[in-house]
Amino acid sequence: MIRRSASNVQSDKRERKGHTAQKYVRKTGMNAPLVLSDELRALTGLGEISNRSQVLSEIGKYIRANNLYAMEGRKFVVCDSLLSALLNTEGTILFQDIQRFIKHHLTDPSEMGPEYEARAIDFFEKYLAARGALASWHAPHRTKDPRGLNSAEAQRRLRERGQGMFAEVYIEQCLRPLCNGNTYMSRPAILKSVWAYIKNNNLQDPSKRRRILVSETLRDALRLPDVEWIDTFQLGGYVFKLTSSRRKK
Repeated sequence: MIRRSASNVQSDKRERKGHTAQKYVRKTGMNAPLVLSDELRALTGLGEISNRSQVLSEIGKYIRANNLYAMEGRKFVVCDSLLSALLNTEGTILFQDIQRFIKHHLTDPSEMGPEYEARAIDFFEKYLAARGALASWHAPHRTKDPRGLNSAEAQRRLRERGQGMFAEVYIEQCLRPLCNGNTYMSRPAILKSVWAYIKNNNLQDPSKRRRILVSETLRDALRLPDVEWIDTFQLGGYVFKLTSSRRKK
């Protein structure tokens, strides 16, 4: 048996890491690391860096958990208020069009600076490793039910247990008027309540739907600066700064 020196082993590790980084740089498909907006993170429960494949998977779970597929088949989705706000559209849409609607919620890490690029490479390495591990496990254990843990039943259990993206968080006093006075709610429920206030008070700019006009109530609730409007992309950031994981007494 030929023994390899520690320096050679370390050199191979550096080469593999460099090769992974090169694959990441060239990656532009469904698995490319991207930075998610606060609104997209709230609905999907994913971290700040993920990829289109995981995002679409989590949106699919949300659609199944809330029975949003149209009666004529799973190709069409009926948007509820939270999905309408996220996708900036209303009514019934094709599921395959969701990827187009979420483009403005996804940012290339290279546009965010070196820190985000480093984190993206780290995510990509772990993602590739996890895919390899899952593939090796699923091959001999594959069942006839392809849904597995992605089923609506699993999402229903998470909702009932208050886990994952359905976990309740503490709401600051100023934000509670937009949340029906509640002290604890899940992040998707909080965002849904805020959007209900915005829509009920016609605060979306008719000429530019991505602009939210700032009323006095909204300014006080979100502690906004002295501006006339904010972008829908910014809304989640303002909302979730006013929540925390403080436990119920």
